[in-house]
Amino acid sequence: MRSAEHIEVSHRAIVWRLLITVLAPFIIMSVYLLCSRWPSRWFTESSDYAGMAGAVVAFIVCLGTFPARASIRVAAVLITVPVLYCILTVYSLWFVGVVFNDWL
Repeated sequence: MRSAEHIEVSHRAIVWRLLITVLAPFIIMSVYLLCSRWPSRWFTESSDYAGMAGAVVAFIVCLGTFPARASIRVAAVLITVPVLYCILTVYSLWFVGVVFNDWL
């Protein structure tokens, strides 16, 4: 039988995993955008895609650690990755505009 303390730890672990899963892509994308555009502008379109791919891969890896059946995790990845890609695209445009005052 599981104790109440063990269940509480499990809930905390899931909350931390969820928080990291949601924030990791935005942190990775922010660091990439900051490093690629300041102090020099060495970025290219392909490096932007690579930075976004790194953020999406981090999301997938974090999502893979959730205690759920594999079919549920695969379905979650198939549904959320296109949405995350769109959100990261808008976030990247906003970030570059706000931080570097370089609006399209």
